[in-house]
Amino acid sequence: AETIPSDSIADVQEQWFTGAGVFINEQFRHKQGILPGEQITLDTSTGSENYHVLATLHDYGNTKFQVYLPLKTLKIYWPEANSSGWALMLDGTRSELSVIEKLENLGVPAERIRSQSEIKRVASTVFERTFLITAALNSLTLIIAGVSMLCALLALQMERSGFIGNLLSIGLHRSELITGMFATLLFKFTVTFILAIPLGYILAWVLIEKINILSFGWTMPLLWQAQSIISAGLLSGFVLILSAIPVLWLVRRKPLRHWLAMAKYTR
Repeated sequence: AETIPSDSIADVQEQWFTGAGVFINEQFRHKQGILPGEQITLDTSTGSENYHVLATLHDYGNTKFQVYLPLKTLKIYWPEANSSGWALMLDGTRSELSVIEKLENLGVPAERIRSQSEIKRVASTVFERTFLITAALNSLTLIIAGVSMLCALLALQMERSGFIGNLLSIGLHRSELITGMFATLLFKFTVTFILAIPLGYILAWVLIEKINILSFGWTMPLLWQAQSIISAGLLSGFVLILSAIPVLWLVRRKPLRHWLAMAKYTR
């Protein structure tokens, strides 16, 4: 593949306007494996033509492969192509409302006129609501996971309470037993938390770079959020301590004969 030098966005845009290459959308890039600097072949009215790919454009929600060419290039190779719409770029000296009013006076139906700022505002509102729902579902999922983990840890602690009698019967002091139990839980929590970070990164990478591309044809940046990691760690630590409190309290309050009876029962 031949690479076209492009030191800046302005340089790439200038090359595109002069017909030196084309832009493609993300679906084209990710599903066909075509990168900027490579060539693609398009069937034109005069035969097959090769085009250099200058850049990739974001195209969320589009399910089709799309190639972007300047109008003069389009007319040369596809003279029968008709325009389905026009985009007007304002220089700042006129307001959108005045331009829209003049277009309507020229006979352009109002339903055919779309303001980019209005479309962006509506799209941003939809995305914000989607993210709010996603955040709410994430919080709910995190709470359910915390409750489930608490129940599992409580059940595990109570199931292993019979071993407490065995440890006390060999002369282990209660304070030493409580310290050992808490240190064991802390060790398990630390190891699990350390392993969960790379595992979560791998799952997120597979979702964004593989599943998202196969499903929609576009991807997004994978960003680290320390706040989410810290929040998950604090919640897990809180659940861990909460699950240990009943057993540690019983170890301190219950008489020795209670634990010895349980030890005899487990044997």
